[in-house]
Order: sequence, then C-alpha cells, then structure tokens
Amino acid sequence: MAASAPSWFGWPSDDPAPLREPRKPMRNVSAFVRVWPALTLVAANAKAAAIPTMAKICFCMILLSQCVGVVVIVKETSVLTTRTVRVFKSILVSTRRSSTKISSAPTVAGATGTPYDALPMRYGIVTQGLEDPRRFGDFAAWIESLGFDHLWITDSSLHAGDAYVYATIALQATTILKVGVGVTNPLTRHVGVTANLGRSLSQLAPGRYICGLGAGDSPVFELGFRPAKLQTLRDTMTAMRRLWSGETLADEVVGAQRFWGGGLLTPVEPPPIYLAASGPRTTELAGECGDGVVLLAGLFPDALAAATQSLEAGRARSVRAEFATCCFLHGRIGPNEDEALDAARPLAAWYASVVPDIARKAGLSEELIAAVAANFGGGEFQGAVEAGRLLPSEVVRKLAFSGSPAILAAKLDWLRGTGIDAVSMFPLGPERRATISAFATLAFS
Repeated sequence: MAASAPSWFGWPSDDPAPLREPRKPMRNVSAFVRVWPALTLVAANAKAAAIPTMAKICFCMILLSQCVGVVVIVKETSVLTTRTVRVFKSILVSTRRSSTKISSAPTVAGATGTPYDALPMRYGIVTQGLEDPRRFGDFAAWIESLGFDHLWITDSSLHAGDAYVYATIALQATTILKVGVGVTNPLTRHVGVTANLGRSLSQLAPGRYICGLGAGDSPVFELGFRPAKLQTLRDTMTAMRRLWSGETLADEVVGAQRFWGGGLLTPVEPPPIYLAASGPRTTELAGECGDGVVLLAGLFPDALAAATQSLEAGRARSVRAEFATCCFLHGRIGPNEDEALDAARPLAAWYASVVPDIARKAGLSEELIAAVAANFGGGEFQGAVEAGRLLPSEVVRKLAFSGSPAILAAKLDWLRGTGIDAVSMFPLGPERRATISAFATLAFS
C-alpha cells in the first residue's frame, strides 16, 4: 500500500499496521492446498460422471491463474451452480489481490490447530427481521445463491422480528450458508435460554450457527435494561460453553441471573461466539475470550489501528487457538453518492453519540459531538435521522460503507489488505436488495 491514504476516504495520512499481513498470491504448485476446499466444492456440484474431468479442469485453472497471472473467467454452466462459481472466483480474487505472505495467528498459551484466519476474506450480509417470515427462507436462499459465506440477523426485542425464528428459517432454507444472531445480549433472555437456543440451532445445522454476543443497545433500552457489563459478558461466554459441553450449572450467578441447577438436554459442539465491540475494553475482551469479534469501530486507518492494538492485547492472554475478525459495513451502494451518504448519516450519528472516541478519530469536533448527543441519545441508530444531518460528509465516509461502486471497490480492496477475515454488508436506505446485489458484484468480481 502507498504511504499516504487515498483521498476518496478523507483519511489521515498514515495507514495502520494490518491485523495480520495481507495474503500473497500463490506462485507454486504446493500452495494448491490452500484452495483445495474450493476444488472439492466444485467437484461436488458436478455431475457424477464428470467429476474427474472437472477436477482436472479446476486444477489447471488454478495453476494457470496463480502461476502465470492470467485472470480466469469462470462461467456458469449446467454442471456448476451459481454458488460454486462465485466461491471459486472469490478465492481466486482473494488470493491474487494482496502482496505479502500471511502470518500465523498470535502464539498463545495452550493454542493448537490451524488458524481460521488463514482462509481468504469472506463476505456476508446483515439484516433485521423486517421481512415477512413466510418469505424469509427465499431471501436466505438468495443470499446463499449470490455466493455469500454468512448471514447475520440482528437481535431486536420489539422493533423487528425475533432473530432466532429468522435464524431457524434461514438455516432450513440453505445448505452451506453460516447464520449468526448478530448480536444477542445476556440480559433480555436468561443465559441458559440463549445457550439452549444455540444448542438447538447447532443440532439443526451442525457447524453453521454463529452465536453473536454484545452488551446490548436498543434491544435492552426498549425493555428497561442498561447495557451489560464486561464481567457479565465474560461470565456469559463461560457459562454457555460449559452448558454446550454438557456441564450442569448449580447455584451459580451470571450477572443478575441465577442458575439453581440443571444442564441442557444433550451436549453439542460449542458454536463459535463472536463478541461485538466498539470500545477498547470490549475489543480486548473479544480477543481474550471470543472465537471472533464483530468490529463496529469505523472504517478508516486510525480506528482500525486502535482496534488492532486492543485485539492483540486480548489475544496475548487467550488460550483459544482460532479467532476471526469480522467488520460490519453499514451503508448504501449506488451511483448517486449524496443519496448513498444520506442513507448512512444516522449510523454516523450513532457513533458520535454512543462511541464518541471513534467519532473524534474520524475528525468530528467536540461541538458537533455535543450537538448530535443533544438530538440522539442512543438506541436504534436508524432513528437518528435529524442528528445525522448535522454531520459532514467526510466523517460519514470514514464511519460507513456508502458511496458509488467505484469508490467502494477501492475501499473494499483496502479492507482486504488489512488482514480482516470477513466483512458483512448491512444495507441501508431504500432498495436494499439492490445494495446487496451491488455488494456481491464488488466482492466476487
């Protein structure tokens, strides 16, 4: 990357150190093992009689594209599904767009296994339970057909449908899509109930459920709670993992909730827990205790540099071998940049009100931070329309993923180079399906 940041973000001059070193294009046959899962997926979608031929063709395509540098264009045929084609193309794109060798995960006490972050960047979608649940299965199947790796469903107490109902529908309507509740909290449901929901979803679709967890924002305010404390988040992760592993919790307390005695019907392989984080202490806790983090920390170098420092501090104390970093990208993709930025202004106002330190890093003055706070006190960010109008466009660009396809293609390229494992688009404004389709084009072309 260049020493100075591109002007289309309005960034500070210095880029942060990546979360890990960007990925290097494969240049030899031995590196073929990195794309073996994609080859397996291609072969599985081929007609039985064509599997040997398809395997040979895919092997040659990978070697040609990676060793010689020729861009391979994979066209959908009656043999390959759209999903397979997009996954294959995304792996080729991901391995070709960066310049240095990926580093291993941090060395931590007791850590074993292959780092999950050794995979190419993965792409997903975030949605609320606003779709008619009778049609949500079709929506989830469409997301999978576009080639996305995962679908997050926000957990809302009152202003949207129940996330676990929608997650169940999505898992039943898809075959390989990972589905996460993004994110639940340890207050509005008993931790034992949340663990039991996770057990059931893990049985329904083994290996495809992700448990997102956070302190809580509008879902807890709506029911008269305050956001959960860090110790409650820590204890919640421990309690759920113990329950999933078959333990009985007797006379134990998690936050304000008590276990008198009992365990789940059957143990399951514990699903991964991703902790949502914006501030440094929660980000550090995610690195220490989580299987992953959902970063809501802004999309500009200074913000990601600060998040990286907190994550590394937590990972240094972690005994968990695998860890993944996922960024939520809130915004609208469209040809009219002003309209796209307007759709994301409420999100930028949420940052100014709830995590003002990030807004300061983005260049927002103390006067504007105070003005935003006077108009919006927190909660559901999409209610911050008036407060969002106070914010300059250059700040919105740093905090959201909104703009024209050309600008956002460059921003996505930058994100690929930071070492982030996954990004998930949260479409805002009207025509949200158009934004999802546009994001698929950016991700897989």
